Amino acid sequence: LFIVINSQIISDPSGAPDYFKKQSEWLESELKRGSDLFTHTVLFQHIPWFCHNPNEPDTHSSIPKNRRHF
Repeated sequence: LFIVINSQIISDPSGAPDYFKKQSEWLESELKRGSDLFTHTVLFQHIPWFCHNPNEPDTHSSIPKNRRHF
């Protein structure tokens, strides 16, 4: 399964909170569906969830910690 998301909205949803909610719900649904149908899932995005460690402090190069919950 290959999924493409708009990670800029995840990084800063303040300009489009409705789109952030819609994409988040869709992504969660696709990941659940994919786990039943596919062996592997590949997620394409521009901004990484983190650079080195999921618990690293926030930087301008990654998704803020408070939104790394997927």
